[in-house]
Amino acid sequence: MIRIESYEPAFRDALTRVFKSNQPDYFLDQELPEFHKFLDDPHLTEHYDVIFYNDEIIGCGGIVLNENQTVSMCWGMVHAHFHKKGFGKFLLEHRLKKCHELFPGKTVIIRTTQHTWKFFEKYKFRLLFTKEDYWGPGMHLYHMERD
Repeated sequence: MIRIESYEPAFRDALTRVFKSNQPDYFLDQELPEFHKFLDDPHLTEHYDVIFYNDEIIGCGGIVLNENQTVSMCWGMVHAHFHKKGFGKFLLEHRLKKCHELFPGKTVIIRTTQHTWKFFEKYKFRLLFTKEDYWGPGMHLYHMERD
């Protein structure tokens, strides 16, 4: 059984485990403090959700309205043991629906890596630019958007 709940600070440790399960392939060590800073900011986590599968936290992701009136997909991830099982698609579709309900007509942005940009391309995100070693050595920025 899959369910989604709004983020609560009590979920922080479980989400840290989800983050760490995706290292080093999708996240670098130096990104964990940034993730924790994000989780500790109630304004940023206002539209941040957690995925449960059989009552176990297996993923998370959210959206944030930017000052320039675009919407950013932020800190989306699924525990590595649950990759390639449809949970990433489920999370993305949930976030896109939320974008359209809360912020209709706004451009949606995602800043991802060379490892996941093709996934987002399947959902009509367009690659605007890349920047090598943006997140750290060997982890490149792929900046994408969707109307």
